[in-house]
Formats: sequence, C-alpha cells, structure tokens
Amino acid sequence: MEPLINKELTVAVRPSRLSLAQVEELFSLYPDLPYQVIAINSYGDTHKEISLLAEKIPADFFTRELDQALLEGKADIAVHSAKDLPVPLAAGLEIIALMKSLDPADALVSRDGLRLAGLPRGARVGTSSRTRQEQLTAARPDLEIVEIRGTIDERLGLVDRKEIDALVVAACALKRLGLQERICEILPFVTHPLQGSIAVVARSGRPELKNLFREHDMLKGCGKVYLVGGGPGDPDLMTVKAQKVLEGADVIYYDDLVSEEMVNSYAARRVYVGKRKGNHTFPQNEISEMIYREAAAGACVARLKGGDPFIFGRGGEELRYLAERLIDVDIIPGISAAQCAAASARIPLTLRGVSASVSFLSAHPAEGITPGRQALEDGTIVFYMGATRIEEIKAQLAAYGKRNETPVALVHSAGLPEETVTVKPLADLKDGDATSPVIVIAGDVVNTALPRSRILFTGLDPVNCPVKGQIVHYPLIAVQPLPFKADLAGYDAIIFTSKMSVRFFCENCRPGAKIKVVAIGPVTKRELERRGWRVDHIPEIPDSDDVAALVDRLGFRKILYPCSDISKNKLHTMPNVEALAVYKTVARIQPPVELAGYSGVMLTSPSTAKAFFEMYKNIPDHLTFYVYGKHTAQEIIERGYGERVQTVQMPPGR
Repeated sequence: MEPLINKELTVAVRPSRLSLAQVEELFSLYPDLPYQVIAINSYGDTHKEISLLAEKIPADFFTRELDQALLEGKADIAVHSAKDLPVPLAAGLEIIALMKSLDPADALVSRDGLRLAGLPRGARVGTSSRTRQEQLTAARPDLEIVEIRGTIDERLGLVDRKEIDALVVAACALKRLGLQERICEILPFVTHPLQGSIAVVARSGRPELKNLFREHDMLKGCGKVYLVGGGPGDPDLMTVKAQKVLEGADVIYYDDLVSEEMVNSYAARRVYVGKRKGNHTFPQNEISEMIYREAAAGACVARLKGGDPFIFGRGGEELRYLAERLIDVDIIPGISAAQCAAASARIPLTLRGVSASVSFLSAHPAEGITPGRQALEDGTIVFYMGATRIEEIKAQLAAYGKRNETPVALVHSAGLPEETVTVKPLADLKDGDATSPVIVIAGDVVNTALPRSRILFTGLDPVNCPVKGQIVHYPLIAVQPLPFKADLAGYDAIIFTSKMSVRFFCENCRPGAKIKVVAIGPVTKRELERRGWRVDHIPEIPDSDDVAALVDRLGFRKILYPCSDISKNKLHTMPNVEALAVYKTVARIQPPVELAGYSGVMLTSPSTAKAFFEMYKNIPDHLTFYVYGKHTAQEIIERGYGERVQTVQMPPGR
C-alpha cells in the first residue's frame, strides 16, 4: 500500500475565513504533508436565521455536511473547532487528533476601546452563547444582551456599524485572523476547555491517518475515567470489576453513600465529594471539572458512586460532561439500592400474577417528567431519596391509582447491618416514618415478602454459615500480614488450617518438592492447589484437633505450621510442630447496631467474642450466641451467657 504521506490529503472544511485559517494552522505543524481543501457549507452556515439558543438545535448543526463528505469518501479528514463537534459523532466517524488550544479565553470587542466595566448602562452586547449570556448578566445586569449569528467578520461588522456596542468572542478566533488588536479586554469568564482547540475527524478504521497526526495529538496524553457503581454500601456487594478498577486507579472521587472503609484499602489518592440534601461538598459541575482536569493530565480516575451510576446517580451528566471534552469513559455498573433493598427484604420487584412491571422514581422528580400511568397503576413502584417526602410520595401513589390498603415497605440502610424494614398500608404513611437513606417499595408484591430472622456474623467469611436466617456480615476482626522467613528445606511436613494462612504464606514461599502438605479441609486444599501446591493429607473432620491426631499418626519428624499470631490449639503443644505467625488478627471497629433487630449473633472465634462484648454491654434477652467450638463458647460462658450458647457444626470444607 502506498504510504499516505506521499498522497495529497483532501480536507473538508467550512468556507469561513476562520475555518480556513484553522486548516493552515493545523498543517503548519506538518509542513511536509500535502493537502487540498474542499469548502463545504454546513446546515448552520446556510441557516443563520436559526437561533443557537433554540431548544432543539441539532447536535450536528455545524458538521452534518462535512460528516457526509467523509462517509462518502469525498474527503480524508475534516477540520473543526473542537467545541462544535456533536456528542456522539455520527456513526462511522472518529476524532483522530486534538490540537492544543491557541487561547481558550473569551475577549471583549467594543466601540471606543471600552472595557466591560466601562460600558454605559443599557449598552448592547452581542453573543450567541447561553453561557456567555449568563456570565455577562452576572457581571453587568444593566446591559442589554443581544443574540447574534454569523462569521467573525460579520460579527465585528455589527460593532463597526454601531448596531451593537460590544461583542464577546473567542480570543483565539481574533488571533487566528490577525485581528488581536481588536481585543479590548480578556474576560474572566469560564469557557469550554476545548475552546480554541482544533479537532481532526476521519472515517473510522483509518489507522494510517491517526499515525500521521499523532505527534501533536493531545488525546494521546489523556488518562481515562471509570464511572464505578459501588453498590448499596456493603463492600461484599461491590463487583469484582469495580474492585479491579479501584485497585488500578490513581485517584478515587467518592460519594456520600460510599463508606470510608470501602475506599481506604486502595492505594489511590482519595477525594470525598459527597452530596446530601442541603449539604453539598462541591457543586456537580465542579466535581465534573475536577475529574476532567485529572484525566486530561493523564490520570486514571475512578468516580465511585453509590448504587449504580446510571440510576439516579448523575452518572449520565458526568458521562456527557467528560465526553464533550473528549475524555474516554468506561461505565462499571453496580447493584442499585432498590435491588439491594428488595433482595434484603425478600420482596420480588416483579412476580408473575402479581406485578408485571417495576418503575424506579425519584422523590425529587425533574419538572415536566410524567411516568406512564398504566405501569404505575398495575406494577411495583420504587422511590429513591424519599426520606423527607413521605407525604408527597403518599399523594403520588394515590394519584397513580394505588389503593389505601396497598402495602408499602420502607427499607432503611439497605444491605447494611443497621438495615430496618417497616411495612405499612398506604393510608398509614406519614412524615417521620423514614430516615435517610431509605428506599420506598409500593405494590402488592410487598405482601409476598418472606422475611427471615437476622443473624449478625462477626467473622471474616460468612459464606455457608450453618445458622439459618439472613446472615449479615459484621466483621469484628481483620487480618494483616506479618514479615517472616521460612526455609522449607528443614521440614518434612507443613500444615495449613485456614485459607488466610495459605494466602499469606504462599505469597512469599514456593512449594517444596519433597515436603508433605496437610490441609484442614477441602476449601483450604483448593486454595493451596490454586496456588500450585499439592496436598497430601486431609483429616476426616475439619478440626485442628483432628489435624493434630493425623500428623501424630503419620510420624513426621519436623512440621512447619503457618498460622495467626493469636492461634491457640493442640498443634501448638506438639514438640515436632513449629508455629510460624504469618499474619496477625486485629480488632476491627464497627459502628454499633441496634441488636433488637437480630435474633442471634455468630461469634466465630474467641477474638470475635472478646471484640463483641467490648462493644456491647447491654445484651437483649432474646439474643442467641452461635459458636463453632468450645474455646469461643467458654468466652461467652465466662460472661454469664452460657444458657444462650449454641454450638454449630463448622461448615464443611474448612
């Protein structure tokens, strides 16, 4: 294939003097690249009678005809002012390069060289931008703002003919045309970050064109933004993909409904940008701008939002803001608060024969948005952000055709240990029934719920807990690695009694060729095999006493036992077993929860029992303590709660 650099490029451009100057500026960076220009009037150029402030201006107002020339193969590239590009581009097109802005500022051109502050009251100032209008009005509310259209020369002519007193225009436009002497003042206005930048657009699938313009392409230095759904607040309900993104991010901007615990474990710089009713850390536009600046500087940015970013999370606004500035964005979906609330309360949002639809509504709806009546009347209705609007929600539900006896569930702090579920008929709802955060679920499906008793699980791994009920993870301990040295050559066997010991030991040690490996159960065995270790022996019962009996029968000479720093069991009494602390167990501080909402607490070890009784002094009479073994039971008995202890069988496959 003939190298494209030896072929003359055909460049589509609007016919204005400014557009042609932009082409010259672009190719001055590539002096050896031959090109020819074809000037094409856009729809916006031929219809100057259309106001740019009209509500329904097409996104491709200034690009449509040039886009068509590219798609039909009549041009290789099109050159545009970057801020004029539609979002998204027409199908089949892509931006192949973005050039550095000549000057992003706004300038004032006026008769007699007057500055903005010096314009007389009632002076007529021309602009075609709503943003400029708003900033002009804020600075000088006494001025008359006049909407204008046309090329730079046509706009300057309005000032020269005294049809207007002044004009706000992009400084770069005047500089490109050699008219910088017309600038009376550089205005302190906030402008679009792409103002003054030149964008090169081509048909998709033209890598040779990308390579041609890559040298001066600003986009190659930009980072990436991930809009991440963090779920409803329970770290265990965050997706694996979300966790991977957060692990690789340079900076994390996180919301109010995302706990400190969820972000503190990541190495990224963390910025809190939470918003609560009446208490906004930063305005939305400022948050979006901070994210943009980070990404434009090359950072990998995670925007961590509670629930799902596209369900009342303002993720759509942030996506558009960044896309308009040509920042690459990926969306990582999350479990929404409504999904979590329904699952936790065991309320099916749809159910054959009861509800065939579900509607998600905000208790703070945008004006002019009216949901479809039929779905609301017949289906399930879920309200977000309704804690302070219970009476309004009640009125809306009645207006949507819900009966007085329609059941309504108020799910507070869905999926978290402090969760509560209150069910009332619609007629009984009143202000004060709910506190934030709350999800309101209304419809006949609420009556089909199958509630269970709730069990507070204080250990590390609640999966397959043998206690019947809704297991709520509330870990009161955490584990941290300890430095250690181990030479396996001196041992003929090694024992693993937990996944944690496998995890911390095997990160630093490789399996020996001759050493025999003993695992306490199938789960620990699988964890070892996943890391390349072969397991030789497993006891019939996954218990440390049975492991001790097994290795005693096998007659090993010297055994290494990687374990926790507080491990205490029969293995530690055996003369041929050498314990090696590879991790430590520490207390984990949790916010206290109302124990009245729980029927029992699962205390998985003496350390979780100690932590629990240090936190809670007043224990409700109804609470049952579930334990795995005698050592944990003894901790409870010594505190006078022996009659409430129930020993349960450890889950199979420890």
